Amino acid sequence: MLLAEYAIDPQALSTWETFRYVADQCGVSKGRLISNFPDNWCREVLKSTDQCRPVARARIVEKLKQLKNSALVNLYRDFDLQKNWQTNALSSHEQMEFRAIIAKNPQDALILDVDLLDESVDAWRVERERAVRRNSGELSAAASYLLMMAQEVMFVDPYFSAEDRRCRKPIIAFLNNMLFPVRRLECHLSSRTSGSAEHFKDVLERFIIPDLRRISEWPSEQPFFFIRWNQRQSGDGEAFHPRYILTDNPNTNR
Repeated sequence: MLLAEYAIDPQALSTWETFRYVADQCGVSKGRLISNFPDNWCREVLKSTDQCRPVARARIVEKLKQLKNSALVNLYRDFDLQKNWQTNALSSHEQMEFRAIIAKNPQDALILDVDLLDESVDAWRVERERAVRRNSGELSAAASYLLMMAQEVMFVDPYFSAEDRRCRKPIIAFLNNMLFPVRRLECHLSSRTSGSAEHFKDVLERFIIPDLRRISEWPSEQPFFFIRWNQRQSGDGEAFHPRYILTDNPNTNR
């Protein structure tokens, strides 16, 4: 699943009907993420629904809780409180593009009208899948939002070799897309491709640790565990999955 970030004006979601449509169409499983823009986006949505009936507002509260876990992404974009939301969104879009900006009564041709959203609108359609070339740049770009949203990440690669730069490069590219610190960070690999425990420890110190120190956002206190798996001597164990990225959001695993 490929993911796209949308800026949605909280004031545009002031009715239950509009809010429900947008909320139902967003989330990791839908390929659409909502930018936490401003950084109190959920609270601003609630403020805009003050005139809703109590039952509808209670439903909005519950759906906002779901969106926080499945659709909201925070890239810590700047927001000038002296300017209106649409002006801020256009300014932020110039610095780092949204897939689209959505508001009610758009003030600019770049902004989509929330009342006209449907699958016929190009910028509202998202790719569900795409062949990604196996290089660190394209792989990390495809997984970028997944990793930005995660607090727990496990890389699974039975063929990982810390001595091989071709193996290290994608891992470092993935880490460069994460927002640290995170609760859990692990790499699972096969002991058959990584030598003895002593050798592997030496390789980590010579190659992995220097690579981590070159990551600009890497906090020195962030633990990163490498877990090596042995095959059962009986040979009746399950096969090691080829490659995987697992996260704490069940809808975002690749």
